Amino acid sequence: MNSHINQNNDWATAPPNDAEYAGAFMRTQYIKSIAKHQLAIFNLRQKRAPTRYARWACSSSLRYAFGNLMLISFIDNQPYTITEIADLLNCSRQAATQMVADCIAEEWITMQSKQKYVGTACILDNHKDYLRDYQVATEQTDVSQMGQAYRAFMKCKPTLHCDETLHSVQK
Repeated sequence: MNSHINQNNDWATAPPNDAEYAGAFMRTQYIKSIAKHQLAIFNLRQKRAPTRYARWACSSSLRYAFGNLMLISFIDNQPYTITEIADLLNCSRQAATQMVADCIAEEWITMQSKQKYVGTACILDNHKDYLRDYQVATEQTDVSQMGQAYRAFMKCKPTLHCDETLHSVQK
């Protein structure tokens, strides 16, 4: 790592001066911004949810993923079987069957055709509320800007093999 004397006669670390170091710096900052964003999203899910559906969906990561799958099914009008749900969510058929039963009882999903299930407008309405909070969390972290900057940098340096992070380059 390069050091030099700054204007105050103090030893300081030299700024990134080569493509490998700059790439590692960008990658590290992007990873950090993703982590910050994930923490913000985690905190959103931990807040007291305003509706019964939101509380149910936020009670486990599997239910949360199931809610997102049923949202997609509603928007695309694409129903799913228990087997498809289990495969897409990498869970047991028993877990998928229980989530379907829970949501049918609450009228959050319906059986559209024989043994095929789709979300209802209730799920979309709940996600509209969540979108507002998600946008705020995303704006408060720099994950979008950092991702754009990192991808642009990597396009400019296609030969750069930057699998390193800043900490591994500094060693």
